[in-house]
Amino acid sequence: MVPDTRHPDEIVAEDYAVAEYRGWTRLVRGIDRYTHLPTREPAAMVWLLADALRGAQLVPVALSDIRLFPGRTS
Repeated sequence: MVPDTRHPDEIVAEDYAVAEYRGWTRLVRGIDRYTHLPTREPAAMVWLLADALRGAQLVPVALSDIRLFPGRTS
């Protein structure tokens, strides 16, 4: 899967997810596959929006650190 390349404002207009990764809360641009961490905790390889220099990164995130939010209403 490739990451969602839409502008972040367009993504949060619909239902969206954020993930806690290394102390930062990042917008999830897509889930690539499910896996587990070295601690055997269920996880997913997710595309996270990093910043303007790095774009999106594919990183493992525990499922308990991914939260879904409803989109904005017009």
